Amino acid sequence: NQEVQDLHHKIFPKKFKPHSIADMSEIFKKFLSDKNSAILIAYSEKDKPIGYVIYENKNHRETGFTFGYKSIYIHHISVNQEYQGKGAGKKLIQEVIDKTKELGIDCIELDVWSQNKFAKKFFKNLGFKAFNEKMSLDLK
Repeated sequence: NQEVQDLHHKIFPKKFKPHSIADMSEIFKKFLSDKNSAILIAYSEKDKPIGYVIYENKNHRETGFTFGYKSIYIHHISVNQEYQGKGAGKKLIQEVIDKTKELGIDCIELDVWSQNKFAKKFFKNLGFKAFNEKMSLDLK
């Protein structure tokens, strides 16, 4: 995750902390203890972990504006740089798609940073479409 966290920190240093193993360990513990979340790990041919995806089963309540629905929300996906472009990320996403279908859910959602052109292209090539943009106004 260091590469992803470093990229986020570089793009948004006011919002994202530098990479910290202690902080990442706490985040992983939180997701592992949540019955609605799962972590999938990709391994190299030599059984070396090379990437992961963290996702959550979400139940969105009906509001005055929206219908209720269920979705799988991808919190993080990361593949070590040396393995990017070799299919590991695609396999992780396909595993999430398969698990989503097994649950009878028909929607996968995630956020991607507007400046992360690599991630946007990756997800677009897998069939994801933008449907919402988040904007901010920095007053400092």
